[in-house]
Amino acid sequence: MVGAWPVTGQTPRRIIDAHVHVTLGTFPAVLAAFRQHGVVLAVASGRRKEDVSELTRLADAGGVKLLSGFISETELLGLSSDSLDTRFAGGWFSFVGELAPQYVGVAPGDPALDPIFRWAQARDLPVGIHMGLTQPGIALGRRPAYRVSLGNPLLLEDVLVRYPKLRLWVMHAGNPFREAMIGLLYMFPEVYVDLSAAGCSAPRADTGWCPLRDLVARGFEDRLMFGTDVAADTGIIARSIEYIERAEFLTPGQRDKIFCLNAQRFFRLAGVCGGGQ
Repeated sequence: MVGAWPVTGQTPRRIIDAHVHVTLGTFPAVLAAFRQHGVVLAVASGRRKEDVSELTRLADAGGVKLLSGFISETELLGLSSDSLDTRFAGGWFSFVGELAPQYVGVAPGDPALDPIFRWAQARDLPVGIHMGLTQPGIALGRRPAYRVSLGNPLLLEDVLVRYPKLRLWVMHAGNPFREAMIGLLYMFPEVYVDLSAAGCSAPRADTGWCPLRDLVARGFEDRLMFGTDVAADTGIIARSIEYIERAEFLTPGQRDKIFCLNAQRFFRLAGVCGGGQ
Protein backbone atom coordinates (compact mmCIF):
# COMPACT_ATOMS: atom_id res chain seq x y z
CA MET A 1 0.00 0.00 0.00
CA VAL A 2 1.27 3.49 -0.81
CA GLY A 3 1.19 5.35 2.48
CA ALA A 4 3.75 4.73 5.17
CA TRP A 5 6.74 5.30 2.90
CA PRO A 6 9.89 4.86 5.00
CA VAL A 7 12.72 7.28 5.61
CA THR A 8 15.86 5.17 6.10
CA GLY A 9 13.51 2.43 7.25
CA GLN A 10 12.85 4.15 10.57
CA THR A 11 10.82 7.36 10.53
CA PRO A 12 7.46 7.79 8.75
CA ARG A 13 7.60 10.27 5.91
CA ARG A 14 6.27 13.76 6.66
CA ILE A 15 5.02 15.58 3.57
CA ILE A 16 3.97 19.13 2.72
CA ASP A 17 1.59 19.31 -0.24
CA ALA A 18 2.32 22.74 -1.72
CA HIS A 19 -0.67 22.81 -4.08
CA VAL A 20 -4.15 21.90 -2.89
CA HIS A 21 -7.71 22.87 -3.83
CA VAL A 22 -10.44 21.81 -1.43
CA THR A 23 -14.01 22.70 -0.57
CA LEU A 24 -16.05 21.85 2.49
CA GLY A 25 -17.63 19.08 0.43
CA THR A 26 -14.42 17.45 -0.79
CA PHE A 27 -12.20 18.04 2.22
CA PRO A 28 -13.19 15.04 4.38
CA ALA A 29 -12.03 12.61 1.69
CA VAL A 30 -8.88 14.65 0.96
CA LEU A 31 -8.10 14.88 4.67
CA ALA A 32 -8.42 11.11 5.05
CA ALA A 33 -6.01 10.63 2.14
CA PHE A 34 -3.56 13.12 3.65
CA ARG A 35 -3.54 11.23 6.93
CA GLN A 36 -3.10 7.90 5.17
CA HIS A 37 -0.12 9.08 3.13
CA GLY A 38 1.74 11.24 5.63
CA VAL A 39 0.77 14.74 4.47
CA VAL A 40 1.11 16.87 7.60
CA LEU A 41 0.57 20.30 6.04
CA ALA A 42 -1.42 21.41 3.00
CA VAL A 43 -0.97 24.69 1.13
CA ALA A 44 -4.55 25.29 0.03
CA SER A 45 -6.17 27.91 -2.21
CA GLY A 46 -9.63 29.33 -1.55
CA ARG A 47 -11.74 32.48 -1.66
CA ARG A 48 -14.18 32.55 1.28
CA LYS A 49 -12.89 33.40 4.74
CA GLU A 50 -15.82 31.52 6.22
CA ASP A 51 -14.78 28.33 4.44
CA VAL A 52 -11.14 28.78 5.43
CA SER A 53 -12.14 28.99 9.08
CA GLU A 54 -14.09 25.73 8.96
CA LEU A 55 -11.50 23.95 6.81
CA THR A 56 -8.79 24.95 9.27
CA ARG A 57 -10.86 23.60 12.16
CA LEU A 58 -11.42 20.29 10.35
CA ALA A 59 -7.76 20.01 9.40
CA ASP A 60 -6.60 20.68 12.96
CA ALA A 61 -9.00 18.06 14.28
CA GLY A 62 -7.59 15.60 11.75
CA GLY A 63 -3.96 16.30 12.66
CA VAL A 64 -3.13 18.20 9.46
CA LYS A 65 -2.13 21.85 9.32
CA LEU A 66 -3.61 24.13 6.66
CA LEU A 67 -1.89 27.14 5.10
CA SER A 68 -4.52 29.06 3.15
CA GLY A 69 -4.18 31.42 0.22
CA PHE A 70 -6.54 33.50 -1.90
CA ILE A 71 -7.10 32.08 -5.38
CA SER A 72 -7.65 34.62 -8.15
CA GLU A 73 -8.15 34.74 -11.88
CA THR A 74 -9.59 38.28 -11.99
CA GLU A 75 -10.70 38.98 -8.40
CA LEU A 76 -7.49 40.74 -7.34
CA LEU A 77 -6.63 42.44 -10.63
CA GLY A 78 -6.31 46.20 -10.34
CA LEU A 79 -7.13 46.36 -6.62
CA SER A 80 -5.50 49.09 -4.56
CA SER A 81 -3.26 48.38 -1.61
CA ASP A 82 -6.09 49.29 0.77
CA SER A 83 -8.51 46.98 -1.03
CA LEU A 84 -6.00 44.14 -0.85
CA ASP A 85 -5.53 44.80 2.86
CA THR A 86 -9.28 44.51 3.31
CA ARG A 87 -9.48 41.30 1.28
CA PHE A 88 -6.72 39.70 3.37
CA ALA A 89 -7.80 41.14 6.74
CA GLY A 90 -8.13 38.80 9.68
CA GLY A 91 -5.09 36.67 8.96
CA TRP A 92 -6.96 33.82 7.30
CA PHE A 93 -4.93 34.02 4.10
CA SER A 94 -1.16 33.50 4.37
CA PHE A 95 -0.26 33.77 0.69
CA VAL A 96 -1.56 34.95 -2.69
CA GLY A 97 -2.43 31.99 -4.86
CA GLU A 98 -3.30 30.39 -6.92
CA LEU A 99 -2.85 33.54 -8.98
CA ALA A 100 -4.10 32.49 -12.41
CA PRO A 101 -4.27 35.38 -14.91
CA GLN A 102 -3.42 32.96 -17.72
CA TYR A 103 -7.02 31.70 -17.60
CA VAL A 104 -8.30 35.12 -18.66
CA GLY A 105 -5.60 35.87 -21.22
CA VAL A 106 -3.49 38.14 -19.03
CA ALA A 107 0.30 37.82 -19.03
CA PRO A 108 2.11 37.82 -15.67
CA GLY A 109 3.93 41.02 -16.62
CA ASP A 110 0.71 42.90 -17.35
CA PRO A 111 0.45 46.21 -15.40
CA ALA A 112 -2.85 45.01 -13.90
CA LEU A 113 -0.84 42.60 -11.75
CA ASP A 114 1.70 45.14 -10.53
CA PRO A 115 -0.36 46.24 -7.51
CA ILE A 116 -0.61 42.62 -6.34
CA PHE A 117 3.12 41.95 -6.65
CA ARG A 118 4.00 45.30 -5.05
CA TRP A 119 1.59 44.70 -2.17
CA ALA A 120 2.76 41.11 -1.57
CA GLN A 121 6.42 42.13 -1.62
CA ALA A 122 5.79 44.92 0.89
CA ARG A 123 4.02 42.50 3.24
CA ASP A 124 6.46 39.64 2.65
CA LEU A 125 3.69 37.30 1.52
CA PRO A 126 4.42 34.40 -0.85
CA VAL A 127 2.80 34.42 -4.28
CA GLY A 128 2.05 31.23 -6.21
CA ILE A 129 1.32 31.74 -9.89
CA HIS A 130 -0.16 29.27 -12.36
CA MET A 131 2.18 28.76 -15.31
CA GLY A 132 1.86 26.13 -18.02
CA LEU A 133 -0.96 23.83 -19.04
CA THR A 134 -4.50 23.08 -17.91
CA GLN A 135 -7.34 20.88 -19.16
CA PRO A 136 -7.10 20.09 -22.90
CA GLY A 137 -9.61 22.01 -25.01
CA ILE A 138 -10.34 24.65 -22.39
CA ALA A 139 -9.67 27.53 -24.83
CA LEU A 140 -12.37 26.13 -27.11
CA GLY A 141 -14.92 26.14 -24.31
CA ARG A 142 -15.25 27.78 -20.92
CA ARG A 143 -11.91 29.67 -20.95
CA PRO A 144 -11.62 31.11 -24.49
CA ALA A 145 -8.88 33.56 -23.48
CA TYR A 146 -6.53 30.86 -22.14
CA ARG A 147 -3.26 30.72 -24.06
CA VAL A 148 -0.49 28.20 -23.45
CA SER A 149 2.07 30.82 -24.50
CA LEU A 150 1.15 32.96 -21.46
CA GLY A 151 2.45 30.17 -19.23
CA ASN A 152 6.07 30.54 -20.31
CA PRO A 153 8.09 31.16 -17.11
CA LEU A 154 10.33 33.66 -18.90
CA LEU A 155 7.36 36.04 -18.88
CA LEU A 156 8.11 36.44 -15.16
CA GLU A 157 11.54 37.98 -15.76
CA ASP A 158 10.40 41.60 -15.72
CA VAL A 159 8.23 40.96 -12.66
CA LEU A 160 11.19 39.56 -10.73
CA VAL A 161 13.41 42.48 -11.78
CA ARG A 162 10.77 45.00 -10.70
CA TYR A 163 10.10 43.19 -7.42
CA PRO A 164 13.41 41.60 -6.41
CA LYS A 165 12.25 40.67 -2.91
CA LEU A 166 9.05 38.99 -4.08
CA ARG A 167 8.65 35.47 -2.63
CA LEU A 168 7.42 33.78 -5.80
CA TRP A 169 6.83 30.15 -6.62
CA VAL A 170 5.92 28.90 -10.07
CA MET A 171 3.11 26.37 -9.93
CA HIS A 172 3.22 23.25 -12.10
CA ALA A 173 6.95 23.87 -12.65
CA GLY A 174 6.00 25.88 -15.72
CA ASN A 175 5.54 22.64 -17.63
CA PRO A 176 5.93 22.11 -20.61
CA PHE A 177 8.37 25.04 -20.79
CA ARG A 178 11.20 23.02 -19.28
CA GLU A 179 14.20 24.94 -20.62
CA ALA A 180 12.56 28.28 -19.85
CA MET A 181 11.94 27.11 -16.27
CA ILE A 182 15.56 26.06 -15.93
CA GLY A 183 16.66 29.46 -17.22
CA LEU A 184 14.46 31.33 -14.77
CA LEU A 185 15.61 29.25 -11.80
CA TYR A 186 19.23 29.80 -12.78
CA MET A 187 18.90 33.57 -13.13
CA PHE A 188 16.64 34.14 -10.09
CA PRO A 189 17.89 32.08 -7.13
CA GLU A 190 14.93 32.97 -4.87
CA VAL A 191 12.29 31.41 -7.15
CA TYR A 192 10.80 28.04 -6.17
CA VAL A 193 8.48 25.68 -8.07
CA ASP A 194 5.86 23.12 -7.16
CA LEU A 195 5.54 19.88 -9.09
CA SER A 196 1.74 19.69 -9.14
CA ALA A 197 0.00 18.81 -12.42
CA ALA A 198 3.38 18.67 -14.14
CA GLY A 199 3.12 15.03 -15.10
CA CYS A 200 5.01 13.96 -11.97
CA SER A 201 2.71 11.15 -10.88
CA ALA A 202 2.65 7.45 -11.66
CA PRO A 203 2.20 6.25 -14.35
CA ARG A 204 2.12 9.45 -16.43
CA ALA A 205 5.62 10.48 -15.34
CA ASP A 206 7.01 7.52 -17.23
CA THR A 207 5.88 9.08 -20.52
CA GLY A 208 8.44 11.89 -20.20
CA TRP A 209 6.09 14.69 -19.12
CA CYS A 210 7.64 15.21 -15.68
CA PRO A 211 10.53 17.74 -15.60
CA LEU A 212 11.81 16.53 -12.22
CA ARG A 213 14.85 14.63 -13.49
CA ASP A 214 16.08 17.59 -15.54
CA LEU A 215 15.49 20.10 -12.74
CA VAL A 216 17.41 17.96 -10.26
CA ALA A 217 20.21 17.31 -12.77
CA ARG A 218 20.63 21.07 -13.26
CA GLY A 219 21.10 21.54 -9.50
CA PHE A 220 17.73 22.91 -8.37
CA GLU A 221 16.87 20.21 -5.81
CA ASP A 222 16.66 22.83 -3.04
CA ARG A 223 13.81 24.73 -4.72
CA LEU A 224 11.44 21.95 -5.80
CA MET A 225 8.30 21.41 -3.72
CA PHE A 226 5.99 18.44 -3.76
CA GLY A 227 2.44 19.26 -4.88
CA THR A 228 -0.59 17.35 -6.15
CA ASP A 229 -3.20 19.94 -7.25
CA VAL A 230 -5.65 17.64 -5.49
CA ALA A 231 -9.27 18.75 -5.63
CA ALA A 232 -11.57 15.71 -5.64
CA ASP A 233 -9.44 12.89 -7.08
CA THR A 234 -7.64 11.82 -3.92
CA GLY A 235 -5.80 9.10 -5.84
CA ILE A 236 -3.44 11.75 -7.20
CA ILE A 237 -1.86 11.99 -3.74
CA ALA A 238 -0.74 8.35 -3.72
CA ARG A 239 0.33 8.44 -7.37
CA SER A 240 2.44 11.56 -6.89
CA ILE A 241 4.14 10.18 -3.79
CA GLU A 242 4.77 6.87 -5.55
CA TYR A 243 6.61 8.49 -8.44
CA ILE A 244 9.01 10.44 -6.25
CA GLU A 245 9.62 7.50 -3.92
CA ARG A 246 10.47 5.22 -6.83
CA ALA A 247 12.46 7.71 -8.91
CA GLU A 248 15.82 5.98 -9.13
CA PHE A 249 17.66 9.22 -9.88
CA LEU A 250 16.78 10.74 -6.47
CA THR A 251 18.78 10.21 -3.30
CA PRO A 252 17.00 9.87 0.08
CA GLY A 253 18.16 13.38 0.95
CA GLN A 254 16.73 14.81 -2.26
CA ARG A 255 13.39 13.13 -1.53
CA ASP A 256 13.36 14.69 1.93
CA LYS A 257 13.90 18.11 0.39
CA ILE A 258 11.19 17.73 -2.23
CA PHE A 259 8.62 16.19 0.09
CA CYS A 260 9.03 18.61 2.98
CA LEU A 261 12.19 20.57 3.69
CA ASN A 262 12.06 22.93 0.70
CA ALA A 263 8.46 23.98 1.37
CA GLN A 264 9.22 24.35 5.08
CA ARG A 265 11.98 26.80 4.15
CA PHE A 266 10.04 28.68 1.48
CA PHE A 267 6.95 29.22 3.63
CA ARG A 268 9.11 29.91 6.71
CA LEU A 269 7.55 27.21 8.81
CA ALA A 270 9.09 25.69 11.90
CA GLY A 271 9.26 22.06 12.95
CA VAL A 272 6.91 20.68 10.30
CA CYS A 273 9.31 18.15 8.84
CA GLY A 274 10.55 16.75 12.12
CA GLY A 275 14.01 15.55 13.02
CA GLY A 276 13.99 12.59 10.65
CA GLN A 277 14.07 14.73 7.51
